[in-house]
Amino acid sequence: GDDNYGILNVVDRARVHINDVTFANAKGNAADAGDNADIHTEKIGAALWMKQKGLDGDEGDDAKAAPRVWLTHCVFDGNKTATTSGSHKYEGGSAINIVHGAVYADQCIFKNNYDNTRNGCVKMSGANDYPNNPAYLFLNACSFTDNTVKNANTSAGAVIRQNRKGGLLGMYNCTLYNNVVNGTGKHAI
Repeated sequence: GDDNYGILNVVDRARVHINDVTFANAKGNAADAGDNADIHTEKIGAALWMKQKGLDGDEGDDAKAAPRVWLTHCVFDGNKTATTSGSHKYEGGSAINIVHGAVYADQCIFKNNYDNTRNGCVKMSGANDYPNNPAYLFLNACSFTDNTVKNANTSAGAVIRQNRKGGLLGMYNCTLYNNVVNGTGKHAI
């Protein structure tokens, strides 16, 4: 992941199951992607980045096409995102950035991930204009340790940040320890 582009981009109708994989040292610069940018030419950032491409304003078939990822026994370690310039609509979430779609994580470890602005280890975006394409995150028996946001504002979350309305977060039997925003230890989620 040490190439400024993250590790895995999952788009459109993809259904991906990942077991016992470590995502480490993604170092995204999060250059401004814009709405219609080709995600493979932009430095998006997160180790795992998900988006429904091709939304054209029609809530028909596009509304059902968001990606889904199932993670089991995976580790996200030492991933970093650093904002450079522009509006950065899709930046952040050093471990996982869910622009659209759903992640189901079971017994995963998130440690030592770093975001330079406010989006923490996991960013849930969704899209205000597409209510049928929100960001969903379901966590079971996961641990979050030593994740950091450096230059945060009041809406920061060292572990998880929900960026837009309509997303859904479910957590069961998870551990959050020593996650820090601006050196304060506040705003874990």
